[in-house]
Amino acid sequence: MVKGQKVTINIKNKRYTAFTDAKGYVSFKIPNVVTPGKYTLKATFAGQTISKTVKVKQVLKSKKTVTVKKSARKLVLKATLKTGKNKAIKNKKITFKFKGKTYKAKTNKKGIAKVTVKKNVIKKLKKGKKYTVKITYLKDTIKTTVKVKR
Repeated sequence: MVKGQKVTINIKNKRYTAFTDAKGYVSFKIPNVVTPGKYTLKATFAGQTISKTVKVKQVLKSKKTVTVKKSARKLVLKATLKTGKNKAIKNKKITFKFKGKTYKAKTNKKGIAKVTVKKNVIKKLKKGKKYTVKITYLKDTIKTTVKVKR
């Protein structure tokens, strides 16, 4: 094989270009605009096309439910950002949307982002009710629930 040969890669109806290395292999990093799920990746070189199913893993995680007392002074919402190999992804911006308000935080060296919801917001929550929190990193969004108790 020859180094520097052009290979066209299609994923999610978008076309990308990569080039072969000295051994004739192509490395391709799936772009951040691809959300978790299964995709068919097609690579074309010299008129030959191969297809491969790839699975993009969820990198953003949070507890399914967070419980807060109505009398609490604060509510801390957390999300963890780790690679498929469980390696922390640090210094990335995570967005939390709760009760119409947006909170932003960066991940620490352990891949954890935390935001604090203050007492005045908690006071407005109703006992026994559940509220949804949308947590987003790039195009990856997950949801968690805040349950309010006495």
